[in-house]
Amino acid sequence: MKEIDVHRLIEEQDKEEKDALFEMVQQKTADISVVPARTVHKQQTVNRKRFFKFASIAVAFLLVLGLAIGLPITLKKGNSNYNPVKDPVDTTPDRYFNTSDCVISDMKMNVKEYAESQSKELLFLDWYENAGFLETGYYVNKQDYNDLVYIKENIQNGDTGDMVTMYITDTHTQLEVLQTISTFCSKDSNINDTAIKWNADRQKGAAVFKYKDHKYYLELQYPFNETDILDIVESMF
Repeated sequence: MKEIDVHRLIEEQDKEEKDALFEMVQQKTADISVVPARTVHKQQTVNRKRFFKFASIAVAFLLVLGLAIGLPITLKKGNSNYNPVKDPVDTTPDRYFNTSDCVISDMKMNVKEYAESQSKELLFLDWYENAGFLETGYYVNKQDYNDLVYIKENIQNGDTGDMVTMYITDTHTQLEVLQTISTFCSKDSNINDTAIKWNADRQKGAAVFKYKDHKYYLELQYPFNETDILDIVESMF
């Protein structure tokens, strides 16, 4: 209704006034039609800016998170000692014996010969060529003669006169007679990256250590020096 009244008023004016009025009406109409379009476009632009802003923040957060997780793993893999697979835990239970639970076998060979015949990596005192005394015994489970419980070797160095008794067991065998040696060895040392428990007095020197799959107990009679037992252990490696 308003638009009809306006045109009617224009018709009632002279030509110059008509033209001026028509131009003013057209301008107003154009302004009215254009303003909403500009407003919508501005709102869409703002929404897009907000979207890209949030998207950029999210991407940056994911990159930082990825670096935080991946970098320590990369550094660990770069370390030559890094091993992602853990060593298996040995769950073999210990077993306990008294000397009365064992009997000596009829095996006639020293520890070096036994190790070579069985392809075992055993340590020994290589004094055999000039041993002043040598006696080696292999003690097996009385209930199972195929079950070797421990080796006992008495050997004397023909050059120095050192007399050593050595016991060898696996790492899961506990022998009652050896507990006194373990208790006596209250000092700590390290030889060839192997932890050694040891001690010495005027009557004896003793040492206990593990190497590979076996445990070694040594007793030296009447040492000249406190650390003689460590020198003897070192000669075994």
